[in-house]
Amino acid sequence: MSKRSQIILIAYATLLLLFGVQLYSNAQTISYAPTITNIKINQTLLTGSIEITFDVDDPDGGLLEVKMLASKDNGQTYTVSPKYATGDVNKYMIAGKGKSIKWDMGKDLPGVDFKYVKIRLIADDGVKLLPDTGTTTTTTTTTSTTTTTSSKSVSSTTVPKVSGNTKIGNDGAMMVLIPAGEFEMGSNSGEADEKPVHTVSVSAFYMDMYEVTNAQYRKFVDATGHEAPVYWKYSNFNESNQPVVGVTWDDANAYAKWAGKRLPTEAEWEKAARGGSVGKIYAWGDNPIPPEGAGNFPDETAKKVFRNWDVIKGYDDGFSHPAPVGCFNPNGYGLCDMMGNVWEWCSDWYDSGYYSKSPKDNPKGPTTGQEHVLRGGSWFADKDYMKVSSRYNYNPSYTMKSAANIGFRCAMDAQ
Repeated sequence: MSKRSQIILIAYATLLLLFGVQLYSNAQTISYAPTITNIKINQTLLTGSIEITFDVDDPDGGLLEVKMLASKDNGQTYTVSPKYATGDVNKYMIAGKGKSIKWDMGKDLPGVDFKYVKIRLIADDGVKLLPDTGTTTTTTTTTSTTTTTSSKSVSSTTVPKVSGNTKIGNDGAMMVLIPAGEFEMGSNSGEADEKPVHTVSVSAFYMDMYEVTNAQYRKFVDATGHEAPVYWKYSNFNESNQPVVGVTWDDANAYAKWAGKRLPTEAEWEKAARGGSVGKIYAWGDNPIPPEGAGNFPDETAKKVFRNWDVIKGYDDGFSHPAPVGCFNPNGYGLCDMMGNVWEWCSDWYDSGYYSKSPKDNPKGPTTGQEHVLRGGSWFADKDYMKVSSRYNYNPSYTMKSAANIGFRCAMDAQ
């Protein structure tokens, strides 16, 4: 998905099940605290192994991290950071049900009487809004530390050279003609919902060269009275040339209709993202390490801000948060930021098995569903989502204000 002005709300509840469990939620001043509910604990007394299952809800969406601390003095202090805890802990994840942590207490706390053990779970959405200095403050109940880094600053967008036709949309956005034709969609080596690879034929269409920017979205808000994104209050998200974030599918669809456009289908999006390449895992080829200028991904700069983040080692795009559009190299069709920067809404409902029954010509996805498709990964997405075939489904129940790493671009039928 960073920006931040920080007032971190610590809300908590205490649960006693065999031993105490304290649940903490770090919330943004602009949003809602992620919450942990439905906790269940199973304990093997002989070995000291336990399994904790729980649900996590974050109305703002995006990624969050569940952290774990333990007390061996009946909750007086929490000084143990378990090394032998596995599962949904100490890694970024999406909110959802049925999360679980397995902890071998016997290895972390040898000789400790387990009746004095308490556990603290912290649901942290990772977005502690601070000014755009690259500074982030991590707050616990007693201490705080500060890490400083820097971000690139780009004042203008360079229009890439495009071999095909272009047009200007009603919203002033440059659009590129994506030629009609067939392509191989999906990946047989990817996740189950990327299979099988299947031949798709799409008609010619126009696609926005860039993700919709804050400046463009503001015109829409001013003209229609549509609710403004909450992230405009914070400098790391509100530069005029940054992609607008914090927009739900309904927001993006409303903008597209206002601009006389539409959201791209998932098939159109993947064809456009491939840029004319054939059979490649990534938009730039088959190497998982992107070349310089490939896009805004979890990188070494972001690692300085999100210290527990799993980044692409050795890759540094210079941004810890959304980059102004057009900062990176265009693909073969002349489109920028198709991979990385912000997730992009597609028009389709999501169905994990849709590829096995997709029509060949201009597939538009299922007629109904509960989740919509997101594509392209982002500055705050797991690096596994950099593949051009990667699909993501996003539940509307987690998008009250959407997330700081979700945006969109528009498409239009070729006339």
